[in-house]
Amino acid sequence: MDLSSIASHSSRTLTNQVLPWWIENAVDHDLGGIRTMITDEAVIRGDDKFVWSQARWLWVASATCNRLAGAPALLETAERTASFLRRFGQHESGCWNFRLSREGRVLEGPSSIFSDCFAIYGLSEYYRLSKQPWAIELALETFHSVVSRSKEDSFQAIAPYRMEPGWRAHAVYMILAETAQELSVTMSGFPEADEVADACFARILENFLQPESGLIVEYLDREFRPLPVLEGALVVPGHAIECMWFLAHLSLRRKRGEYLDALGACLLRHLEFGWDHEYGGLFLNASTTGDPSAYPNGEMKIWWPHTEALYATALLFQSTGDERFAMWYQRIFTFSETRFKLPNGEWRQRLNRDGSTSIKVVALPVKDPFHLPRALLHLATMSIQFPLGVGQGILTDPT
Repeated sequence: MDLSSIASHSSRTLTNQVLPWWIENAVDHDLGGIRTMITDEAVIRGDDKFVWSQARWLWVASATCNRLAGAPALLETAERTASFLRRFGQHESGCWNFRLSREGRVLEGPSSIFSDCFAIYGLSEYYRLSKQPWAIELALETFHSVVSRSKEDSFQAIAPYRMEPGWRAHAVYMILAETAQELSVTMSGFPEADEVADACFARILENFLQPESGLIVEYLDREFRPLPVLEGALVVPGHAIECMWFLAHLSLRRKRGEYLDALGACLLRHLEFGWDHEYGGLFLNASTTGDPSAYPNGEMKIWWPHTEALYATALLFQSTGDERFAMWYQRIFTFSETRFKLPNGEWRQRLNRDGSTSIKVVALPVKDPFHLPRALLHLATMSIQFPLGVGQGILTDPT
């Protein structure tokens, strides 16, 4: 597995194809931000602006400028997206809105803590680029609010997903682990964020990861016990795969490679569990029994789990030298190149189980400029962020 070639290919794809497509077709040059109600064929289907999409685009534009020296158009859209979010993204309550009009009018107020988390993510990265004090101040204010709200007994604001009061959601812990550690990097050390990231790290591995099956379930009860309902058996392979590289970043940054064996074993388990051995590709959802038809859209092949799997397998291969990750990287790359990739370098969003194109809306009616650009950016800069040899050879055989 030639990591240098992968880095070069990823950098070229990102800067020469994917980002130019978004800048040309989706960036709102008149009002700021980005228009994500857009098809794979670059047809604008609506004007609504989902706040988490705006914050994700801010991260992508800022991170590319910070790590690969982006073009002037990328710097401009980062600045204008930051301004749009600063003016319209936050609700008067201090939480972040979920959906805005193209002009910034509130269409749906705070209904998702993910809007807040991605606001922290985007603003933190934008501060690294701009050094604007307001950006880090707003990120910190939002971080404290998120940590407090997520602990409330009545908390259930995870739109567009469903959670009953008293449930615990793996997705909240995984995004907090990533958001907190990136905020700490931005600030060159932030003990409060480190404590949050470490607590999320422990909860995921000690509670959401079920020891009998080796699978991460999406929901637990208030005391972190299994739920006796259908949602209690829900596994989202893409979430688990994405989470493993979040936690691997944390392990490599602050834990001297500790836990890479457990993280690698968990990654391999979910790749095997989630893979469709008849048609190829990763299922979107499945029950702990392995049935992808147990949940709506479970049998579909969505672009984002595959982008996350490409980066996760490359990172664990670089960190451990284990050839199983190289094998999985190649399998996922081949499937994605032949099924998802479009001639312009972007990926189509959704496939049916058999690999045919689907236009069915899953979660939100948007094409998000995030998972693919982020994966390509991390692949392009992996050896810079995490030099070769860190944790080399410590992965144990999960069998």
